[in-house]
Amino acid sequence: MGRYIKGEDYRAFPSEIENADIEQAEDDIDAVTFNRLRSCFDELPKGTVEAVKRAIKLQAEFIHQYAGLFDSPLASYGINGVSMSFKEDGVINQSGTVVCKEAYAILKNFGFTYRGMDWRPPT
Repeated sequence: MGRYIKGEDYRAFPSEIENADIEQAEDDIDAVTFNRLRSCFDELPKGTVEAVKRAIKLQAEFIHQYAGLFDSPLASYGINGVSMSFKEDGVINQSGTVVCKEAYAILKNFGFTYRGMDWRPPT
């Protein structure tokens, strides 16, 4: 069981998404929110909790679909005159943690990605 996704929440995920994808998504969300959710998740309003869970779901799906590309040390390659490069327009890379833009936008909307020291949980 994850920190934020528990019990019945797993039903919202497609069957091909593995627990490891969900756990990695939770870790990624913690990284881009500076671990703020750990201290206040249970006290957040229901709508905010549902939004965070939606961000985790989006990130888990993103990990499942694209993890192999981001684990590669290559930014581009070419074989026999055909080249390929990896587009990063759909992702946010924050200190080495790659998060899909949709999940990041949800977290940003609630102020979880704010870098200031005077951050307060949404009420």
